[in-house]
Amino acid sequence: MTLTTGAVRHGLPGQLLIEEVVRRQARQTPRTAFQRMLGRSPISQKDLPWYTGAKGELMVGALLDRLPGQWRVLHSLPVGPASDIDHIVIGPPGVFVINTKHHRNKRVWVAGRAVLVEGHRMPYIVKAEREAARVTEALARAGVFGTQVTPLVAVVGAASLTLRERPAVPVLRAERLISWLRTQPVRLQDDVVAEFARRLSQPEVWAVLPESVPDARARFAAIESEVARARAIRHAWALIGALTVLSFGLVTAQSLLGGVALALSH
Repeated sequence: MTLTTGAVRHGLPGQLLIEEVVRRQARQTPRTAFQRMLGRSPISQKDLPWYTGAKGELMVGALLDRLPGQWRVLHSLPVGPASDIDHIVIGPPGVFVINTKHHRNKRVWVAGRAVLVEGHRMPYIVKAEREAARVTEALARAGVFGTQVTPLVAVVGAASLTLRERPAVPVLRAERLISWLRTQPVRLQDDVVAEFARRLSQPEVWAVLPESVPDARARFAAIESEVARARAIRHAWALIGALTVLSFGLVTAQSLLGGVALALSH
């Protein structure tokens, strides 16, 4: 279950990224009517990583909601002005920190400490280990010492995930998270799980959040709708283009065949 309380704003999946996307979109020059007609995305290329990151965290958050009731999940825990820990999962097997990576239709290759996305090396293992250390420090600030924190990398939307050798940090497809977590050996009693979650949900163990964005999630949903509408328009234009080429090809073929038939008749 996702743990949310009135004391924390960071209890919702992707909250920090969602607020940053909304801030950035508010600064964008609105698309022209012509750009809308052509299906230009409202998200600029430089802001796209924030948007795709938020979408990935929302997907993983929805998956983690399927964990049984004795589990606790916290999301979007701030560790700096524009950085957060995507998800902390606390359950009978212990404490896990999950770093979400959204790579739609990309090929991901993993071996040891190396992670490559379409051939480009990414520092995901180091980052996951650093985040586990930060959660260990947060637990210490909350008065909990000596508890192992396990880092994970959850890959969302990849066309393929190839493991050439055992990674230094588990790298999993997001769809496998629940089954992987539930098969780990039991280390914590239910009351300890609840207490750890309570302590980690306290704002004082995390960085100070920037000023909140009013109605951020509703405004993000509106942005999602605009992105989906733009994508549908681009697909429609692509279909029109394909049909036009096909029609032109058929007309050309008919003209050629007519010419050949006329030549043969003489």
